[in-house]
Amino acid sequence: MNKIVFSALMLMQILFGINYVAVKYLLKSIPASTFNLYRYLIAAIILFIVAWALKVIKFHLLKKYWWWFLVSALTGTVFGQMLFAWGIDFSSATNASIISILIPLFTLIVSYIRKQVSINKWRVMSLVGGAFGVLLIKWENIGDLMSNASMGDFMLILGCLCFGITISFTKDFYRVVEVSFGTAACFLLGALVLIPFTPLTVGDSFFSSDNLSWFSYAVLGGTVIPYLLGNWTIKKIDPFTASLFIYIQPIVTFTLAYFILGERVTSLKVIASIIIFLSVLVSQKESKA
Repeated sequence: MNKIVFSALMLMQILFGINYVAVKYLLKSIPASTFNLYRYLIAAIILFIVAWALKVIKFHLLKKYWWWFLVSALTGTVFGQMLFAWGIDFSSATNASIISILIPLFTLIVSYIRKQVSINKWRVMSLVGGAFGVLLIKWENIGDLMSNASMGDFMLILGCLCFGITISFTKDFYRVVEVSFGTAACFLLGALVLIPFTPLTVGDSFFSSDNLSWFSYAVLGGTVIPYLLGNWTIKKIDPFTASLFIYIQPIVTFTLAYFILGERVTSLKVIASIIIFLSVLVSQKESKA
C-alpha cells in the first residue's frame, strides 16, 4: 500500500469519526430520513458537477452494470446509512463507533464468499487486534455498553452488515465506473428511494447556526469527501484491508468527546489506540504479501 492510499484511508476514517458526533447532534432537530434525503441530494449535485467538469458522466455504464450499481447504492446509501442514522438516534454516537468494528468482519465474510480475498494469519491478526483495541476503549464503562443493547444497537449491527456488502460490491462497480459519477448516482438513487417515505419539511430550530454548521460538515466532511476517498481507495486495494481502517473511527470519537464533552483520556485508552494503529500497520504488511 503506497503512502497516498494510506493517507486517504486515514483521512476518510477521521472524517467519518467526526461525523458520528455531527449526526447525533443533528438528529435532535431533524428526522433521520429527512436528514439523509437532503444530505444525499446536495451531495449528489456537488458530485455530478465534479463529474461533469471531469467529463466522466456515462449513464450507459449504470445500465450495463446495473446489478453492481443497485447493490452498492441500496446497501450503502439507503439501508446502511438509514440503519446507522436510526441506530445513532436511538442509541449513541459512541455505541455506533464501537459497533462499527463489525464492518471488517462482515466485509471479510462477504469478500471471502465472493472470492475477492483469502483468509490467512495476517488478516486474522489485523481483525482481532483492531477489535481488541476498540473494546479496550470502552472497557471501563463496559456495563453501560452492555445495558444499552437496544433496538438502536441492533440497527447498527444490521447497518454494519449492509456496509460489509457495499464495500465488497463497490470494488467491482468502481473498477468500471468513475468514482465521482458513480458516487453521485448512488446518492441520487438513495434520495429517490427515500422521498416517498420522508417528511420534506423541517422545524425552525434546524436553521440555527450550529445545526447548519454541523449539516454542512455532514454533507461535505461526512459524505462527499470520505465517500470519494473510500470509493477511490477501494479500486487500489482489496475490500478487507480497506475496511480495517474503520478501527480508526472510535479513536476519533473518544478524542473529540474529550475536547467537546470533557471526557477524560485514560492510560487504557492510550494503550488501546496504540493497539489499533499497530493493527492497521499489520494490514499494510498483508497488502504487500
